[in-house]
Amino acid sequence: MRYIEDAPLKEPDEMGIWDDHGDWIALPQSRYSRSEARMFVMKEAGVGFTEVRVLSRWMRYTPVEFPTLDNETYIEDRWEFCEADDPNAFKVWYCE
Repeated sequence: MRYIEDAPLKEPDEMGIWDDHGDWIALPQSRYSRSEARMFVMKEAGVGFTEVRVLSRWMRYTPVEFPTLDNETYIEDRWEFCEADDPNAFKVWYCE
């Protein structure tokens, strides 16, 4: 496993980034307004308006490269939370 240090800017698609346990979803602010993000989470999670908290956060693309058995490489898309001044940082709606 190797982190790709000079990864380009890549935002997630319209489904956003989901926590492995389903505790939160991060949706790119370039695709969603705050109210659209809230509605998306309400629909996907089947919860009411007051049960969804929407906060503004920063993320960046941090892909990981894995070797495969046939001497190829597999790149897994990953994103992580970061500071606003990090290279290639973009805003997301952090919804929980």
